[in-house]
Amino acid sequence: FLGLLLRLDNSNGQLSGQVFPEGVTIVTYTVTDAVNLSAICQFTITVEDMTPPVAICQNATVQLDANGMASITAADINNNSSDACGIATLSVSPGNFTCANVGDNTVTLTVTDVNNNSATCTATVTVNALSLGNLVYHDMNRNGFFDAGDTGVNGVVCHLYEDDGDGVLDAGDGEPLASFTTTTLQSQTGAYQF
Repeated sequence: FLGLLLRLDNSNGQLSGQVFPEGVTIVTYTVTDAVNLSAICQFTITVEDMTPPVAICQNATVQLDANGMASITAADINNNSSDACGIATLSVSPGNFTCANVGDNTVTLTVTDVNNNSATCTATVTVNALSLGNLVYHDMNRNGFFDAGDTGVNGVVCHLYEDDGDGVLDAGDGEPLASFTTTTLQSQTGAYQF
């Protein structure tokens, strides 16, 4: 029986049990015997990110504008979504709302990481209609503003009309679109809201 002394060298420093970085790593091992004869073994380790991001949503509320439109961005719905390698993009669908969407709407957030893995979550976007409201009150100091000492008046019927374009309430405006009797809203007497 002849004993040989062998020496094993790893030329790029990767050791058993070591974590490899994402991408391609070439590992080279050289074995040398006692008389200085050597052989080389080389192999490739490829580490790919196949793990999708963690998509986390939050609900949102939007108010329609005077044109009956509202919109959200992905940032409005995103609630600290994450990915170990980094997030590349966030998108939300739908992102635009009209009068037809007043109430609760389900939207989808898509989170895509830097390696094109993606995940989704859903959230509720509550769309509130534009409202019109104010107060009917006794202007005690006759300054035209509701301030200290003025009191709201409940029981007054307020009508909402669509102007025919002349800027004057007249027969051309037709029947009221809505009516509201003043009442106490949020602790304020004399309030109305359409």
